[in-house]
Amino acid sequence: MLWNEYKELIKKKILKKEFNSLEMLEILNKKVLNQVEKKEIITDIRKICKTKNSTDEEIEKEKDINRQMRLLYKQLLVYLTGYLEDYCDFLLEIKELNDYKELVHMFLQARSMQIENPCIVSERSNNIFDEIDTKIYNLCREKKNVNTTHLRYELRENNMTVIIISKMEDEIDLDNLKEVCKQMYEICGKNIIVINTNDYVTENNTMPLLLPFFKEKDILEEKEELFFDNVKVQYISVQNLVEETLQMDMLIDYIREVKPYYVVNFGGINYFAKLVNAVVPTLTLTTNEQEKCTSFNTTITCKEDIKKGIKEYKYKADTYDYDFIENIKKHIVKVDKSKWVKTEPLVSVCTLVYNHELFLQEMLNGALMQKTSFPFEIIIHDDCSTDLSAKVIEEYQKVYPEIVYPVYQKRNINSLEVNIMEKIVYPKSRGKYIAWCEGDDYWTDENKLEIQVSYMEENPDVAGTFHEALLKTKNGDFIEHGGREPEEKDYDTSYCISKSATRIDTATVVFNKEKVLPLPYFSKYAKTEDYLLFITISLRGKFHYFSKIMGVYRMSDNNWSSTVLNNPKKYKEFTMSEIKWLLELNDYTDGKYYNEIAKVIAVRGADLVRVIEYEEVLDSIRK
Repeated sequence: MLWNEYKELIKKKILKKEFNSLEMLEILNKKVLNQVEKKEIITDIRKICKTKNSTDEEIEKEKDINRQMRLLYKQLLVYLTGYLEDYCDFLLEIKELNDYKELVHMFLQARSMQIENPCIVSERSNNIFDEIDTKIYNLCREKKNVNTTHLRYELRENNMTVIIISKMEDEIDLDNLKEVCKQMYEICGKNIIVINTNDYVTENNTMPLLLPFFKEKDILEEKEELFFDNVKVQYISVQNLVEETLQMDMLIDYIREVKPYYVVNFGGINYFAKLVNAVVPTLTLTTNEQEKCTSFNTTITCKEDIKKGIKEYKYKADTYDYDFIENIKKHIVKVDKSKWVKTEPLVSVCTLVYNHELFLQEMLNGALMQKTSFPFEIIIHDDCSTDLSAKVIEEYQKVYPEIVYPVYQKRNINSLEVNIMEKIVYPKSRGKYIAWCEGDDYWTDENKLEIQVSYMEENPDVAGTFHEALLKTKNGDFIEHGGREPEEKDYDTSYCISKSATRIDTATVVFNKEKVLPLPYFSKYAKTEDYLLFITISLRGKFHYFSKIMGVYRMSDNNWSSTVLNNPKKYKEFTMSEIKWLLELNDYTDGKYYNEIAKVIAVRGADLVRVIEYEEVLDSIRK
């Protein structure tokens, strides 16, 4: 086959959606290289790769074809030259991919190339490799809709279950896995569950253990019991887990139900293991120094390393929660009470917490560092967190019993659709003013409360105030997202109806309790209270804005944005309830804000149609 014929074949396969880069490499090797000089092919590829990227005017389909061709050509270049520079260029091309499955597929191929040719491994290629790895993990987190918060030790301490996550690819891996199971049984726990996540396993694989046991939705349906040298093992195998987030979600839910004592990741980089590591601190056993990916990692060169690594892990895992709390205690800030005259709190900081272990210290320190001329209290409601949130609160309450007032639930009541703020937190508040701050948000300015409350004290016609805040993404980036003019001013009800659902952050709001509460009768329909609260504040008085950035709103896996927006069923319920109370709001205000309300309902209605269409597509796929 001539080189030009080969290029045409690539394009045809891409158009027919039959493209497979591994197949094309094989064709190149068997049919092209024996007809065409390698040097000629390399020269042409370099020329192609220098061609400018597609323009905005170019048809999207053509863009995609050119992108896939360029990606393959760069891969071919590495195959033909074996040069480090070509490999780094190939990695940078992979890094630009945004399709999750394609990114994972090319990442796995790039990793295989490293194994086949160690000469292309360098500090630069490893850095790009790590960036791609991080991007995949973040995309994986965004795709999932499951609780990956830490499962505290006391929920697991009476459970002798050990989960081993493996990626078996050959007899050596199988032999090492047997050793891992044996050592975990002797050192850590008696109930061993192995979850195999090898993406390369096929139904025709001749190895008896590597069979696809995952059927439909029930991962327990095809669970088997095996014996490794008298060690009984429950075995679950899952194919293409890195691509199938539905399976990943169900497996993590399963792990939360099992509540394993310890978790071991055996076989290197594993995105499922990374997610599980957030639930239970995990040990990674790997033969490759670069494949460390969890809280605890051991590089193994022999079976003795396995035993040593597991012993060290057991000790560290057993003290993980203790060490975490000890570190929290070291960083509790001091409260400045020097200017407090009265004893009764003027402000009640109201906080809702559920599995905010990693963020609570920032929130509590941000509140306690406030320099005020008045006392304040923090009423913090923990909705039966499964992580260390309650223990963090407890440590702060010990130091400041006169400020921190915890409310602990023995069962999760948010799932029962109880309005926690209205029914539990507000009635316990003693302050004239309420300041909101969710458990995963925090304040950055020590004068925040003084600025807002002083203004409200001096201006009795003001029902509430808010300020600018930064949005902190899951990647740790900070974004200014308010979109308001940089000047102090009052915002009216029209603005609050039209903009506040996305432009006012709860952690920035302080309001006059007597003026604003109780909320209108139709608050019972609201799935989230903040949007309605902001509208109510503007109806009961002035709603004043400070342009100064004084806080941070965090995008996390456990906030409203993640749990509702990424769940079609929950989002449908939320949208329908919001439309209902917006219609009630129109009657409540005698149609004064009809135009603003109608626009919001139109947007919500369009969202609702998309969700219903999405559910219909899912139903047809299931059938």
